[in-house]
Amino acid sequence: MTGVIYISWGIEGEAGPLWFMLTPLPVTISYRICGTTLTRVEEFAIAQFNAGAIHPKQTIPTRSILKPVLFFGTVLVLTLSFFSTLHHFGNACLTNIEEQNYNYIFSYCVPESDLTGNNLYREDHYISVHSFGQFFDKTQEAKLIEEGAKAGDEQFQFLWWFIIQNIYKKDISPNNIQALKRLDDESEKWLQKAMAGGSVDATKVYIYRHIFSKISTNDAKEKALNLAQKLKNKGVPLSQHLLDEAKNSVTFEDIQEIFIAQRQNYTKLNIEQLENLLYALEEGFFYFKINDFLQTPRKNGNYENEIEVTKDTEKAREIRRFMEAKMESF
Repeated sequence: MTGVIYISWGIEGEAGPLWFMLTPLPVTISYRICGTTLTRVEEFAIAQFNAGAIHPKQTIPTRSILKPVLFFGTVLVLTLSFFSTLHHFGNACLTNIEEQNYNYIFSYCVPESDLTGNNLYREDHYISVHSFGQFFDKTQEAKLIEEGAKAGDEQFQFLWWFIIQNIYKKDISPNNIQALKRLDDESEKWLQKAMAGGSVDATKVYIYRHIFSKISTNDAKEKALNLAQKLKNKGVPLSQHLLDEAKNSVTFEDIQEIFIAQRQNYTKLNIEQLENLLYALEEGFFYFKINDFLQTPRKNGNYENEIEVTKDTEKAREIRRFMEAKMESF
């Protein structure tokens, strides 16, 4: 059986056919055979033949047949090697998946996206060019990653989560609630499997999801802190940053505690805080500042988000009377 040997071309995850490098060999043979100078004996024999002294029964025009055969053979070898190399480089995505070069898969399969650093862990990417097709019409590249995920490879499980979450879900119409729910369940399943398998990338996704979520909970914060501490214990780069961010994250319970404290001690609040509290009691939404929860305040001191609270018109009238009296005293 004829085989093809591949050698490295200098870029990890890519290879080229060795026989492409050997194509000068048939050319050299062709040149040597077709262009060999005749010996004196051969020249004498040809002269005798032309003079009629030699009358062979059959003459085999070996040299005249060999020339076009070698020429077209050389052209064929060069053509095949060119298209083989072109095909190979055009499928670098597939090659890296097959060779499990995890760090290069996105570089070749999602060429237009900046999936480096913390960008990889976001869940709001817009990816228009990729090699994975659609969830209901997967490419060979996508099928290989899915097979690797099902086989228990935590790296492929993370990659498969990313593809479902950041590529396939974007192709589904917002009106197709059933399909979106299915993909949500699928992506979450593979993220959890990757985390359970020890994937650092999947663990970072969970931590960042908690840190940058609209409002988290105490239980989610505790889990994020534990995961960040485990990454730090493993010596994962920048894990201390994740740990600090998780500690500084704000939960729903934190905001509720601030709201209750301000509601009970409204006489100690400034005008801005009183207006915000009054709005919460009348409209049912309490806005908060991230600086209210940080030991070292950030530059941005604006209200950033809100939680829903119970309206209390009686308490609102009480606070409004206090505010009017306070304004008159100025």
